[in-house]
Amino acid sequence: MNVVCLLGRLTADPELKRTASDIAVTNFDVAVDRTYQKEGQERQADFIHIVAWRQTAEFITRYFRKGQRIALQGWLQSRSYTDRDGNKRTVYEVVAENAFFAESKKADEMHTPVSYTHLRAQVTMICLFNGGDHMGKMSREKGKRGEREFAALCRVYGYDARRGQQYSGTGGDDVIGLPGVHIEVKRVERLNLYEAMAQSTRDSHGDIPTVAHRRDREDWLVTMKACDWLAMYSEWEKVICK
Repeated sequence: MNVVCLLGRLTADPELKRTASDIAVTNFDVAVDRTYQKEGQERQADFIHIVAWRQTAEFITRYFRKGQRIALQGWLQSRSYTDRDGNKRTVYEVVAENAFFAESKKADEMHTPVSYTHLRAQVTMICLFNGGDHMGKMSREKGKRGEREFAALCRVYGYDARRGQQYSGTGGDDVIGLPGVHIEVKRVERLNLYEAMAQSTRDSHGDIPTVAHRRDREDWLVTMKACDWLAMYSEWEKVICK
């Protein structure tokens, strides 16, 4: 199993770039404190190179800045290249699959000290969770995180989206802020799409039922009924062709 979890601070503002095929990517370094600290000496840190792709890259570059604490979950990868002198080099880096706020904005502004042990325990739970335990409470936590993740993606595109149960106490809306559309969010590796659509339809209350879903290391997908998609396309075509 290749699972890496890090808690550290960004050494510079992350910059969003795009590949030739228009895929979002960002590269940055994170200063991660070592767990062992010699008495009378400052805690040493390791500087670890990070690469993030697609929505994770967009999320990090939008919400994180130099010096801000960040929690990352992903995996370690190695790649080889030949330098200008003809020497073969190997680079190790962490591919960030998920990024999390590691301290509140208020605490950051006030420079309030945060328990290092407490934060490390939180990141450890993220590791355990993403390592494959999808049962009980941890499975529910992954669902909540998926809802927050998809809502953040909607905000990147200008929609004031929020996790429904967190902000309105509703029992059927995973994400709110897109009027006329009911969004059922599924952050799982294996999805019975028809069951998910049936659940979305039951909870839609007249809105267009949709399912937003993604697996680890994949893009978000949105599924809807063909009749609803054709109706939306027809309305879009009328606007574009005016």
